[in-house]
Amino acid sequence: HQSLTRENEKLDHEATHDALTGLGNRTLFDRTIARLQSEAQSASLRFALLYIDLDEFKAVNDRHGHQAGDDLLGEVAQRIAQSIRQHDVAFRLGGDEFAIVLRTAASRSSAAAVTARIRAAMARPMVLRPGVEIVPAISIGAAVWPEDGPVAADMLATADGRMYQDKLRKRGGTSYRESHA
Repeated sequence: HQSLTRENEKLDHEATHDALTGLGNRTLFDRTIARLQSEAQSASLRFALLYIDLDEFKAVNDRHGHQAGDDLLGEVAQRIAQSIRQHDVAFRLGGDEFAIVLRTAASRSSAAAVTARIRAAMARPMVLRPGVEIVPAISIGAAVWPEDGPVAADMLATADGRMYQDKLRKRGGTSYRESHA
């Protein structure tokens, strides 16, 4: 019985977590958002959503190969996970898209504080391979429930739109920095 229980737990984890980064995947994200929305409605709580996209990720893959891209995704995921509070949850939604759910007492100011910590974490160079460092660049958009959408799809659309606005503000500037040591 214990062996079957462990196997079921392993299968559930594999079904709800991204194999590359270890973060929750889209399935777990959808479940988490639905549960939080239901809890927030019944208890008049608030939560926030951060939507994150890597800038110029395709260029990293094209220039340095898919393994370098995978390494970058793993490092970004780790930096995101280290930048959030213990009760918040990070997800890799697919490709170079990430999301964070700020679960308790979320507000625009708490979303801004987490955003600032993530940006600071990304400012540190990452060794892509010996002699080549990269500073990952990200675009972030935030949405707070219920102000930015009464349902999860609305919140995601709002956060995505704000992320895209962040990306447009940086257009023409360097999205990621690469140096050769």
